[in-house]
Amino acid sequence: MPTAYSYVRFSTPEQMKGDSFRRQSQMSIAYAELNNLELCDDLSLFDEGVSAYRQANSEHGALGVFISLAKEGYIERGSYLLLESLDRLSRDEPFEAMTLLREICKLGITVVTLMDNKIYNTEIFKADPFAGLMSMIIMTRAYEESETKSRRLLEAWSQKRKKAGSKPLTSVCPGWLQLNKQNECFEVIPERAEIISRIFKETLSGIGQHRIVKSLNEESVKPFGRAQFWHRSYIAKILANRAVIGEFQPHRVEYQEGKRKRVPHGAVIKDYYPTVIEEEDFIAVTALKATSLSPIRGRHAANSIKNVLSGIGVCPQCDSSMIRSNKGKKSRPKLICSRAKTGGGCVYHSVDLETVEHEIRKDWSKLIEEVPIGVSQDKNRLFVDRLEGAIRSAEQDADRLIDLLMIEDSALLRTRLAKKQRRISRYGRFLQQAYARLVDTSNKLEQKRLGDLNKIGDPMTHDVAELNAILRRVVSKVIVDYDRQTLVFVWLEGKETTELLYGWPSQG
Repeated sequence: MPTAYSYVRFSTPEQMKGDSFRRQSQMSIAYAELNNLELCDDLSLFDEGVSAYRQANSEHGALGVFISLAKEGYIERGSYLLLESLDRLSRDEPFEAMTLLREICKLGITVVTLMDNKIYNTEIFKADPFAGLMSMIIMTRAYEESETKSRRLLEAWSQKRKKAGSKPLTSVCPGWLQLNKQNECFEVIPERAEIISRIFKETLSGIGQHRIVKSLNEESVKPFGRAQFWHRSYIAKILANRAVIGEFQPHRVEYQEGKRKRVPHGAVIKDYYPTVIEEEDFIAVTALKATSLSPIRGRHAANSIKNVLSGIGVCPQCDSSMIRSNKGKKSRPKLICSRAKTGGGCVYHSVDLETVEHEIRKDWSKLIEEVPIGVSQDKNRLFVDRLEGAIRSAEQDADRLIDLLMIEDSALLRTRLAKKQRRISRYGRFLQQAYARLVDTSNKLEQKRLGDLNKIGDPMTHDVAELNAILRRVVSKVIVDYDRQTLVFVWLEGKETTELLYGWPSQG
């Protein structure tokens, strides 16, 4: 008794709720009983929500598994593949679809379409030339049907995009918003918007993503969507999502090298969503990520800082982190190369942490005196370019609003125009400051760096965490040179360094 394999496919998961699955399965059972075939129950050939338009089912779905097993000999020659119609097999271009059908038949498999009881195998193709012609006609019709649906869908989305400025494209929106179907507009969910605001404020204050996640979970703040807990990856997505400032980037699906990819399509639509974060705060967070002024990260991010060089102290030999190590209550904490401690091959050399901390507090004034002159021209120029682009964009938006007001007076338009004008003015002030720094970098101390250091006042009265936070804002790293017994502070935005002696050199 030959073995028959039932292949069931439907394009959308919603069809599973309908009659498609039952209908296709019952037809296979009935055909097997009528033709004395043993229907295989061990191998389930279900492609649920898988399209046959671009060979997704034959390359990545259950049909592809069936073909691979037949090629390896696990499915015997003379077996049957039962399917409702040829469009379940493929809706690709007729030539490609016909090639797929012939490939299956060459493996010794007989393909049966249950809607019309047609049989396809190599013997029939050789004996009846019209069998190949009829299968080609059926596949051409299936392909044209899918092409028509695809074209109509693209046209529908094209029309939706044209109306996107006044009407939502879709009900899909970020987790802090919801669609008001009656008014056809997005509305802010207040309690979730407060969480977004909190995430941005804590990020700008120097709190890392791990610490933000831990505090939200400890406070039992419910995450958006179906997740049970907050995750760092979602915090990162929120901080990078321009939807918080009201922007929306339309996308379309493209197939590149057989893979489905979403790619940007068309211009960014501004004011598509309600704004929950001021644009200058979003730019500040973006700038924070673009520089090395990063917040503390890692699995210990939520713990209190006990190492004044946490996150910035590095080994002079391998540039790995110098981490705090304490072997007990009676011993003093040491700084040790993380690579050496884990057996990574570097020299194991400990430095007394309390001595280092005391020297930094004692010679804080030297750091202030040796603040390097000037800042990086490249980073200043990049900041100026970004501000100029933001001003141009805001001015274009303002011009469009003025044009609309000339056509029809509107309180809403006047409010939006006033907001744009305030934003242009604010960016203008930022730009003036950036120009001043760009022009006069050779003769002027970097005021921000100096101001940060001066915030400490008397370093003897501040805790380790406060000292560490300020150092992370002004230096990229501190080389703990245990041979020369020095701390080499490498200033941000330049190659300048400042050295502090914390002991007597062991060499020279």
